[in-house]
Amino acid sequence: MKVYLVGYMGVGKSTLGKRLARRLDSTFLDLDALIEDDLRMNIPEIFEQKGEPFFRSEERRILENQISNNDSFVLATGGGAVLAKGIMNELLESGVVIWLKMSPGMLASRLEQAKEKRPLLDGVTNYEAFITNHLNERIPYYSKAQIHFAASQKHFMQMMDELYRVLQPGGSLFIRMTSVFGLPKNYRSLGKGRYFLKDGSERFLLTPELLDDLKTQFNFKLLEPVKSVLVEDLRSMTTLVLQK
Repeated sequence: MKVYLVGYMGVGKSTLGKRLARRLDSTFLDLDALIEDDLRMNIPEIFEQKGEPFFRSEERRILENQISNNDSFVLATGGGAVLAKGIMNELLESGVVIWLKMSPGMLASRLEQAKEKRPLLDGVTNYEAFITNHLNERIPYYSKAQIHFAASQKHFMQMMDELYRVLQPGGSLFIRMTSVFGLPKNYRSLGKGRYFLKDGSERFLLTPELLDDLKTQFNFKLLEPVKSVLVEDLRSMTTLVLQK
């Protein structure tokens, strides 16, 4: 299985990717590291000596080499890799794409404190405004991912707002996520939509109240009855098919 992590720089794709690769007993790959190994230059040097258009061209070439590779892996992409024409469709056709998301304010705080040099941030004074503009350009690409992670109810509703915005009228949205539907009362609320489950995990859960909020706020219509599968009495996986 191939797993691709997408999201803005500094969101934690490499950190999570390494943990996920260990869990899947798979190989972890970092696209920036692959580029540096191939060109024998670090990323800041490539930007400085060759320019961003050259970097994007090489980024696409090396990413497509991995897409055509038959091996299984978890790959952390660069934040702007999704902008290459048609590349998100190639990723979706060849594996599972996971979008890691964080608010512009949190990203700005992380990147301002980071020791690692980011060429795209050279000369930037207002990190949050810069990141917000970048995200507005990239969210239509990121949001194509099959898996999105929600950190809180506010975060979940922001993601739904973005998905609703890019969904055509009459279009349908398939969602599969952890929920409380059919789940024994062996979970504990941690606030902001997150719960501690019996299996020791901490997860954001869909509740009947949240589903009602979705239908009310976005005027979604349920195309099929809500379906849930209980996994060993430890967690519930719920499927929603919504129409705009």
